[in-house]
Amino acid sequence: MTKSALVLAAGLLGGAGVAARAFQAHGLIMLPDISQPRINDFTAGTQMILFHAVAMLALAGVADFVPRVARWTGILFTLGIVLFGSPLVSYGMTGTRSLMLLTPVGGTCLIAGWLLLAAGGGLTLARRGT
Repeated sequence: MTKSALVLAAGLLGGAGVAARAFQAHGLIMLPDISQPRINDFTAGTQMILFHAVAMLALAGVADFVPRVARWTGILFTLGIVLFGSPLVSYGMTGTRSLMLLTPVGGTCLIAGWLLLAAGGGLTLARRGT
C-alpha cells in the first residue's frame, strides 16, 4: 500500500470504528435478544478496528523508511481488520455466527502484519548498524 492508501484506509477504518462504537453506546442494547457475549464480541471487534486504524496511520508515517514492509503490513492489517473485526461486529449486531469462521484468518493476518513490521524494523536497524 502506498502512503496515501494507508492514510485513506486508516481514515475509513477509523470512521467505521467510531460509528460502530457510537452504535454500541446508543443502539446495541436495544437489539432483540442481545446477550453479554454478543456485546463482548462487538466491543472486541470495534476495538480491533480502532486500534489498527491508528496503527495504519502510524505506519504511513514510517512508510518512507520501509516502503515494502509498510505496503505489505498495510495489506495484512486491512485484511485482518476486515476478516477479524467485521465478523465480531456483525455477530454483535445480528447474532449470526456464520462470519465468525473468518476471525482466525483475520487474526492470523493481524499477527503476521505486526511480525512483518517488527522484522522490517529489525532489518533496518541491522543495515544501519544502530
